Amino acid sequence: MLYWAEGSKGRCEFVNTDGDMIKLYLSIIRNYFRIPENKIQPFLRIFTNHDRKESLGYWSKITKIPKNMFTIYYNDGGTSGRTKYGMCRIVVRRGGYLLKLFKAI
Repeated sequence: MLYWAEGSKGRCEFVNTDGDMIKLYLSIIRNYFRIPENKIQPFLRIFTNHDRKESLGYWSKITKIPKNMFTIYYNDGGTSGRTKYGMCRIVVRRGGYLLKLFKAI
């Protein structure tokens, strides 16, 4: 998969703390690969120093995905994060074929 500093190479997902990178990835999978919205699953990882409501609002606005569609993970073994809004992970459900396309490209 795309690996721009953070995330996994083994499944169809993209993780980043930069809203512009998440926007770019979503634009590519929505507009060029025609991935339907019901196949896009957003996750948010935040720490105790993050404001949950502010972080969720930020990523919902960036992704154009309703807040109730996000799965939120807290702390992940730490008490603070260096980013303002946490980390956003976009997973394409049943994205094996898309992952193969990305690798081929």
